[in-house]
Amino acid sequence: MQGGSATSIRANERPILLVGDCLDDVLLTRLAFETAGFSPIVVCNPEHASRYLDREDPYTDRAQFPAPRLLVLDLDFPRMTGLNVLARLRLRPEWQRLPAVVLCTSRQDPAVHRAYELGAEAVLIKPAEFTELIATMKQIGDSWLRRRRGEQRRIAA
Repeated sequence: MQGGSATSIRANERPILLVGDCLDDVLLTRLAFETAGFSPIVVCNPEHASRYLDREDPYTDRAQFPAPRLLVLDLDFPRMTGLNVLARLRLRPEWQRLPAVVLCTSRQDPAVHRAYELGAEAVLIKPAEFTELIATMKQIGDSWLRRRRGEQRRIAA
């Protein structure tokens, strides 16, 4: 992964799209997902998340960059917030039903309520301990990727 570019996975998978801004944090979150048995595609800023979802260069090849089944994104970024990504996402008919989980550092953030208004399935505090982070990423993946078709489950926020 370099800059804002995404890592690619096998063409048959519909992955988690993980969007973060701090390289260390996003790599740690990616490792937690991988340890929990999931293979997220990582983009390192919200602009690239929008480009990925819109199939813009360099993400035009869906064999290399498949449409995600779940979006996991941080709430705050330097130039564009996770809320901006969510708002843009909900304007596009093809992405209105894409489940989105927002990660934040505090429930006291006033943007938490707005994230739910924009259709976030859950807003979760990102744990500081790696073992807890693994458990949280496993819970996220299990809730949205391993559930039976048609089953609607929300995780405790």
